[in-house]
Amino acid sequence: MIENLGGAGGTIGAKKVAQSKNDGHTVLIHHIGMATAPALYRNLGFDPLKDFEMIGEIATYR
Repeated sequence: MIENLGGAGGTIGAKKVAQSKNDGHTVLIHHIGMATAPALYRNLGFDPLKDFEMIGEIATYR
């Protein structure tokens, strides 16, 4: 199942994924906003460095 959650620069969807079960069935595809979110939002509800594990790169912008 694919669920698209928009809003707040992607942080709404990222928070939902961070709070999901750690069972290997949920994948987050995010953009550069994950790197800037801690500077823009006081309380994200997740830690981008601790709550996620990068598994690969999908695209590069040049």
